[in-house]
Amino acid sequence: MLRILLHAVVLTTTNLGSIIVGYVAYKAIGGPNQLAVQVPTAVFLSIGGFAVWSALAARLPWLRDGSWTLAAAVQTYVAALVLGPALFAALHFASEHYVTSLANLVAVLLFQIPTNLLAVGLGFSIAGHLRQRLSSKSSDR
Repeated sequence: MLRILLHAVVLTTTNLGSIIVGYVAYKAIGGPNQLAVQVPTAVFLSIGGFAVWSALAARLPWLRDGSWTLAAAVQTYVAALVLGPALFAALHFASEHYVTSLANLVAVLLFQIPTNLLAVGLGFSIAGHLRQRLSSKSSDR
């Protein structure tokens, strides 16, 4: 269960960090439409970031076994959907000193639903492939 929570926390922080980087990219580029810059940037970074995490984590002995199954992928996806708005609300309150709107929490969820489906699918696929390669190399020895 802790492995699932770790994957979900990494995915959620990657999501929120990517959204912030997307906003910074929008401010740097300018332009009339914030979402046209922020969303693609955040999607790309979220999926890429979780793919990198998955590739690294699949090599760690304490994360290698049992945490890369289909059930674990579904649990990670669902846990991140719960953690995303909760963590966003806490960070928003800590930085802005007022409670965020329901619309912002819905926006985080609407971002996470399709993005995390792709991120978890790719990440767990990469990890499964690496696990297979690592186990075949160790059995060849």
